[in-house]
Amino acid sequence: MKNKIGPPVEGDDFYGRRDEIEFVWQQILEGNNLLFPAPRRVGKTSFAKKLLEKAKSNEWDTLEINLEGISSEKQFVKSFLGEIQKLSIWTKMKSSVGKTLRKLIPNLSSTAELSGVKVEINWLGERELIFDELKVLLDHSEDTLIMVDELGVLLNNYTIQSEGDIADAEYLLNWFRSLRQVSNTKIRWIFCSSVGIKNFTNKYNISHTVNDLTQYELKIFERKEAKEIILMLTKTKKIEIGEGIIDHMLDKLGWYLPYFVQLFFSQINRLNKIEGMPINKEIIEIAYVKLIEGQSLDTWDERLVHYGEYEKSARIILCHLCQNKKGLKRKRLFDLIFQLDADEEKANRDLAQIIRMLTNDGYLFRNESSKYAFRSPFLRDYWNIKFIK
Repeated sequence: MKNKIGPPVEGDDFYGRRDEIEFVWQQILEGNNLLFPAPRRVGKTSFAKKLLEKAKSNEWDTLEINLEGISSEKQFVKSFLGEIQKLSIWTKMKSSVGKTLRKLIPNLSSTAELSGVKVEINWLGERELIFDELKVLLDHSEDTLIMVDELGVLLNNYTIQSEGDIADAEYLLNWFRSLRQVSNTKIRWIFCSSVGIKNFTNKYNISHTVNDLTQYELKIFERKEAKEIILMLTKTKKIEIGEGIIDHMLDKLGWYLPYFVQLFFSQINRLNKIEGMPINKEIIEIAYVKLIEGQSLDTWDERLVHYGEYEKSARIILCHLCQNKKGLKRKRLFDLIFQLDADEEKANRDLAQIIRMLTNDGYLFRNESSKYAFRSPFLRDYWNIKFIK
């Protein structure tokens, strides 16, 4: 097993989840389209890629569309077209490309370049035609699994970067829905995103655009599974870590996201190999402090910009909770929000939305004492170091 800390894991580096893969594959065979609403860094993309591998092994066509870094419909369409051309049935499909789409595929278009002058698309005038031609282009008679990654990022970019507005986001979601609703289609879809699609659609009251998707929440690794990952990594890196030390590592993490496990091991391995520190409880403490004081978890801070009008309130809640390991009751969180805007009804409504968003994204959970607390002690300590101490 490789010590991979950022990119999705594939092939032999993918660990466990055998029962989950089989269960979800059966869901796909039964005609379901899936939404993975699990928190950040649970392994949604890696899981989806494993399903694409399984589809390929069953002689399905597969398509992977990553929307990270895409902020407009134009970029989306070009990316979508680029991926479609990788399908094994593209040779047959390209004869169905409509006149407008041909302008976006130079090697098919007889008018893409005329005397060195590039033909431009009138996006506002031809947008609906473009999406209609894209819809017709897909071959619904072939078994195909399509994974769309980071759709939530694109949706938020519509509202944050002023490339469009909520109507544009709703248009795109409805277009995807229309593809899923084609009669007798053999195309199946998987949607996953580090920015919650459900958060977005609920916030703007457009949940109807995704209500046909079957939600599947990936399991967080159990302690036993996290320990097995560390043991496999010790063999790869030829480093000896005693069982007691591994238990101390896991006690520090508390919540066993694959990313957290890999990140922690990487720091310990570096301290041992580069700085010559012996493997003991002291190196665990040093590695932990380096991580919570570093930048490895900064994306958890940066992604709150996608909360829009709720960002300020969400940050206030997180800053209070990072100082209360046992968590706070909902009434206390309500008081924090009420101080910002002395409107009881609005504060209660906003709090419900913020709790839902922070819970969906893996920041919070409701513990056995019915208090809201940081789901990850690791993330809580990072937040405390960065914003409080």
